[in-house]
Amino acid sequence: MTIRYDAHGTARVAVVACPKLVGNRLVLLSTKGEYSWAIRDYVKGLMLRSGDSELTLSKIEADVSYSERPTYRSVNRKGEWKRELEQLSTQHFGKKYEPNRSAPTNIGVWKPL
Repeated sequence: MTIRYDAHGTARVAVVACPKLVGNRLVLLSTKGEYSWAIRDYVKGLMLRSGDSELTLSKIEADVSYSERPTYRSVNRKGEWKRELEQLSTQHFGKKYEPNRSAPTNIGVWKPL
């Protein structure tokens, strides 16, 4: 699928669904290239960076089942991102939304946002 990235500073950013990697909730994917990316899971308060994972951007993008352009705001505005991604996840997944599913540890080391 074509991912709907938007330029935010020097990075390309998208709100994405990666069901195999994070379950049924939306996350923020940012990238500066194949080996420079971050998945910010504001619902769980965790982040996975390329330096803490063997995943490549291509592998992440292969799991994307939905994407949309994000609101332009600082990644540090955690409360706003959390509220927005919870709302968008509820709209997109409906009853299949999984806010409590744990982040998978087999894809890398997740760190607090």
